[in-house]
Amino acid sequence: MKQLRVAGVVALVAGSLALQAQVGAQATREAEKQFKAAQYKQEVQGDLKGAIEEYKKVAQGPDRALAARALLAMGETYQTLGAPDARGVFAQIVRDYTEPKEVVATARVRLAAL
Repeated sequence: MKQLRVAGVVALVAGSLALQAQVGAQATREAEKQFKAAQYKQEVQGDLKGAIEEYKKVAQGPDRALAARALLAMGETYQTLGAPDARGVFAQIVRDYTEPKEVVATARVRLAAL
């Protein structure tokens, strides 16, 4: 009887972990879609301020690599607008992120150029 309970608990935990992984993967796909929508808004529609708002949402997500990419895109968009906010965004990337390395390196270069 005790072995049956333990097996039941193990199965429940395994099922829960599988469900969490599935939910996490779906959230990542949604964040990627949101990032691409922000890029489209910026590059195709020319709505830079709207793109910045979308990048902010992506940057608040759980995927740190995608958040860093969104922050870099947001900083570059601020830079295009000539807004002083770009410096703060690039500094945030350099301060808070180590990966992806190419994003951090680009942020360092952009920050030094400002």
